[in-house]
Amino acid sequence: MTNNESLAHPVATDNKGQEIMPMPAPNSIDQGANIEPQSCNCDGSSGLCQCNYVDDTNPSFIYTVGNIQPYFPTHDLQKEYEAAVKKLKLDFSDYYKVFTYHTNNGDKNTTTYYPYRYIAEQLCWVFSIENVDGYIAIPHSQTTLTEIINSLQKTEAAETTSMCMMHGQLGSQAPEGYCGSLRLPIVLCNHFKKCDQNESSGFESLKLKANGGQSNNSRAINYFALHYTSLIEEYTQLNKRVNSDIHLVGLHTEAADNNGQTIINIILEFKNNETSLETFYYCAIDVSTAYPFLESSLRIYIPATST
Repeated sequence: MTNNESLAHPVATDNKGQEIMPMPAPNSIDQGANIEPQSCNCDGSSGLCQCNYVDDTNPSFIYTVGNIQPYFPTHDLQKEYEAAVKKLKLDFSDYYKVFTYHTNNGDKNTTTYYPYRYIAEQLCWVFSIENVDGYIAIPHSQTTLTEIINSLQKTEAAETTSMCMMHGQLGSQAPEGYCGSLRLPIVLCNHFKKCDQNESSGFESLKLKANGGQSNNSRAINYFALHYTSLIEEYTQLNKRVNSDIHLVGLHTEAADNNGQTIINIILEFKNNETSLETFYYCAIDVSTAYPFLESSLRIYIPATST
């Protein structure tokens, strides 16, 4: 999603006319505090921003990979941001620099002041998967918001969009007017991180595309792809073979039950470059609860023979 496409009201970004000065923000940031995006009535007793869109009695979790961009839900909030950009002499797309700009007015004993973070707290955050808008992410705390802002830091390869992981609780579709014209499912984002090179390379090595991460299979596949490079490096014998005499020809999933745990086996099918002999390996991913985790590392897999 481009910057212009993400705006609720497309206007010129050169800030001609009267400058709108930012309103004061708190002097310090409580990294554990709740935030209230778009008039959300948060349930402070639970420590999460529920917004009446998430069902805690029957939670549904996602684990997905994509990228995130800010969306201005109102014209006046966008003008606030444009004023900050002009004052800091930055480009419109420098979200990270604007939201992390801080000062203590030259006094080292004074609490650091983030004058433009209040804008980030009121933005809508749109998470896209394979360049398709998928979710509206609501950061459940200031810590999560910081993770999202940090992911916006530009890299040397500016033409490449950074891959990010989002974990959270799936809610209902955004009601009309919640984020301007956006009608996407809401996700209460519990954890967000920018993927490193090893994590990003797993999807390419496996010839996979990221998915929405809602079903058990989808969550397990996303988790496995992010950890594939490190898993195969740990399996030295397999790693050497992949780089020499075998190549990956398929990835399959298989549901399993282990004492009430929901396990997804990720099965890799390799073929010998010369003999076409097939070899299978698998690892088990536990998706029983909120956070997927590795139940067993890569090992030899023997397919069941049909009778």
